[in-house]
Amino acid sequence: MYRSLLRRAFIISSSARMMSTAPEANNLWALDKPSSLKRVSSSPVSNYRLVNFSNRGLKRDCSTATPSGEAEGESVNQGVIQNCLLLKGIPWETTVDKVTAFFGDLSSNIVEDGIHLLYDKFGQSTGQCIVHMTDAASVQNAVGMLNRHYLGNRYVDLIPCSNYYAKYQVARMKRDNIKSTESIDDKKLNRLTPLTIIKAGGLPFSANVTDLVNFFVEFNVPASNINIVYDGTNRSVGIAFVGFQSRSDAVDAVKKLDREYIGRRYVDLHL
Repeated sequence: MYRSLLRRAFIISSSARMMSTAPEANNLWALDKPSSLKRVSSSPVSNYRLVNFSNRGLKRDCSTATPSGEAEGESVNQGVIQNCLLLKGIPWETTVDKVTAFFGDLSSNIVEDGIHLLYDKFGQSTGQCIVHMTDAASVQNAVGMLNRHYLGNRYVDLIPCSNYYAKYQVARMKRDNIKSTESIDDKKLNRLTPLTIIKAGGLPFSANVTDLVNFFVEFNVPASNINIVYDGTNRSVGIAFVGFQSRSDAVDAVKKLDREYIGRRYVDLHL
């Protein structure tokens, strides 16, 4: 019996010693409220597992950290080289010459054929323009000197953009414009080829051939020389091509009738 008592005392003392020397990481007691204790248990994690978790998180972060708009190709700042400007808010009747004049002395820093007015698929101005400068410093100078200055009766926002973005916008505009002209009757267009053609834009969607005959009445334009452009659903896109017997008549018509009204809308005429 004496031996069994000694064995029991040894077991109790050993248990007490193990509890007193247990690592704090395995048994933590945190004070949650003044009146209560909250036990927080933790398990040791090997360095290998920590590295694994870190690498997995890093890969996940890298895979999702893509530039905004990259999938659509429309991010203004996408690309490293930013030698271009996006002009927003320009008047719809703006021409390349007017944009050049807007830049003044800075126009010498615009590359040749570097001004691109943007149109939608119906041939209407979007009020935006891409300008390709010679270098990034010229872009910053233009922003500093001309941002929110007036072009005509509207102020213009100058936004630096990447060459990639500029090329994307110009290419998309050309693609859309090609699609919009596919609805023109080829036979009628062929008949107009020997004539001098002007483009009439900004027409009321309800305008018909008779309205245009009356609009050009003093130039004796026959109905057969007028082609209104329609989209795939047979709706007018507000554009027509008008054929004149001579170039002088076409020039006189543009000079006299450009920005005159049909209904409540003025008409833009371009040779």
